[in-house]
Amino acid sequence: MVALVSILRGEAPAVGSTLFLTKAGQATVVTSAQLVSSPTEADYLLIPQAVTALTPAVNRYLDEIRELAKVANKKIIVFIGGDLSHNIFIDDMIVLKGSQYGRLKRANEIIVPPLVEDLVEAKPRPKANQLVVGFCGWAAPGGGIGWLKYWLKNLKSGSVVFRKGLYFRRRAIKALKQSNLVKTNFLIRRSFSGNLKTASGDPAKLRREYIENIINSDFILAPKGDGNFSLRFYETLSTGRIPVLIDTDCALPLEGVINYDEVIVRVPYQKIGQVAELINNWYQQLSPAEWAEKQKSARRLFTERLRYDQFFNLLLARPLEDWLQARSSVGV
Repeated sequence: MVALVSILRGEAPAVGSTLFLTKAGQATVVTSAQLVSSPTEADYLLIPQAVTALTPAVNRYLDEIRELAKVANKKIIVFIGGDLSHNIFIDDMIVLKGSQYGRLKRANEIIVPPLVEDLVEAKPRPKANQLVVGFCGWAAPGGGIGWLKYWLKNLKSGSVVFRKGLYFRRRAIKALKQSNLVKTNFLIRRSFSGNLKTASGDPAKLRREYIENIINSDFILAPKGDGNFSLRFYETLSTGRIPVLIDTDCALPLEGVINYDEVIVRVPYQKIGQVAELINNWYQQLSPAEWAEKQKSARRLFTERLRYDQFFNLLLARPLEDWLQARSSVGV
């Protein structure tokens, strides 16, 4: 068990309280870490507020924590949040972040899953002659201004791998629609329905359609969003469906320890035009019993290792330095 002291602006949480907040009514309780009342008792100093930009005010605050850690001779844990967290680097702390490109990942960074809803354990779908690939979400810029912004963002991104998720969604959807190897279950939206400010329609209905689309498909297309990660990837696993990761040099939580390729289809972005063939090849090599077991394994991966509470129970059960050095040699 790791002992932490929470360094929080304003009133600190009570000692022994849960480490993280709740979402969608689901408790996120971490039992493998203990909150203590002073830095001298702790293994690490934890900054629980996510850093989303290194503004002068934030840097002053971080410097205050550095001074405290220096006096206590402790290392600092910091969350870096937001879609663009892959662009924010803090080199003298242990950094937890959800979005990163493999080529940019630093030695002091640990990739963590996002806090998503544990949707439902859906009944495994039977093996069929033709598989179903689903996608429900924003994949079409709205109006002329939307298209102009879309192309300007693509041009500004430089390398293809850094383009926004909408680019990869559109290319994968086009390739899948043109293939006779798969049946598509697409519900294309012209605005982003994952935020109340941009959703077009009743949020409850939009969410219900999104979940039903996952459950009623064998595979779910899961490219990146604005950040180099996908909430849909984890939500798909939570239902026991198989995500199709368009791999834009994605850094996944504890990769090298977790064998993701057992329960996902990974499509390098350079091969996005072959997405249907790659999914079909993965699917057709499985017997009906193996296919059912893959779906159950996807659900287990989420509930045992990638759901927020379970991930941090796993992560904080040992010194974080172990994970920074971890490859397949670390048993979980």
